[in-house]
Amino acid sequence: MDLADLPFLLDEYRKKFETQLSVEDYQWVNNMSMVANSVLVGTLDAALNEKLATGQVDDIWLSIPEIIDWTMVKGFMYTQGGKEIHSDINLKGFLSTVKHGTPLTLDLLRSRHVHCADADHNKVFKSWPIFKCLYSEVDLSGVKYILSDGKWFKVATDFVAKTNAEFSTIPYSGLKLSEYTGNGEGAYNSMVAAAEPSIYALLDDKKKVMHGGGHGQVEICDLFSIDREFIHVKLYSKSSVLSHLFAQGFVSGQLIQIDADFRSKARARLDPPHKELIQIDKRPAQDEFTIVYAIISEAAGDKLHLPFFSRVNLNNTRRLLVGYGYKVELLKISVDDTYVKTVAIPPKHKASGS
Repeated sequence: MDLADLPFLLDEYRKKFETQLSVEDYQWVNNMSMVANSVLVGTLDAALNEKLATGQVDDIWLSIPEIIDWTMVKGFMYTQGGKEIHSDINLKGFLSTVKHGTPLTLDLLRSRHVHCADADHNKVFKSWPIFKCLYSEVDLSGVKYILSDGKWFKVATDFVAKTNAEFSTIPYSGLKLSEYTGNGEGAYNSMVAAAEPSIYALLDDKKKVMHGGGHGQVEICDLFSIDREFIHVKLYSKSSVLSHLFAQGFVSGQLIQIDADFRSKARARLDPPHKELIQIDKRPAQDEFTIVYAIISEAAGDKLHLPFFSRVNLNNTRRLLVGYGYKVELLKISVDDTYVKTVAIPPKHKASGS
């Protein structure tokens, strides 16, 4: 940010600090807490170890714990998995690297790592302990506990039910976007826009809007459809990464609704006929635009199973966006079966013995 924006930002912080929290919008404050009791943490670890040992893994999965640069990353390699590249990280892929008879425990997940890999099967960019990528839900004595980013959280049971009920009401978009074939969100967005330029305008990273008042660079969306849909695309990942996706949609949507200057800048990034869909001197009418959160996932089916914290975040974001006059929808983008396959170590590596 520019130094000149700092007074504005500090003033916004002060206003936020002094504002009374809405009981409806900030239910999570009194309904979720991190578990600090070491005895309880040990009990929860033991319960999860038992689930792992007995193969009860339906509500246990792995996902990338942070945003990564997909221009550098071709896939992922596991410790003791050789140089085989997996298109995404998941429990099935990790288990394929565990020798038969080896107990599956949290200690094993803490000791083993997953590495980003490039097209030449070299480790690049980032690596994480498998445990860091682990997400799980455990019910203990009638209370829901969630493991996320290596920490246990306690969640009030009635809040879980209310969150899940609200999440289930979010409609799914009728869009039929192409399957994902790898190389990150940027390459995917470009492919969709190039295939149907009369329908989709590309508005990803390269067309961010510089906007003052503490916002800095704002990404309008990834794809803007001729049917007035602001489509935000992200590869499935952990709660923190999906929160970035939801925030992106909210900031952009809020500015388009309340700021004529931002609408002018957004319009300038577009060519006809998409340009005409955004009016500078006219705020969008109720339900005129739709914000679509499109998540790339190789899971089976048409529905998305999001981590609990992501469901909470999306519910809150959706309420705010509906208040600004938007429709909000979810979309699951499927992954091409060929891309999902593990890429074995190429012959040149075998020949060199590397």
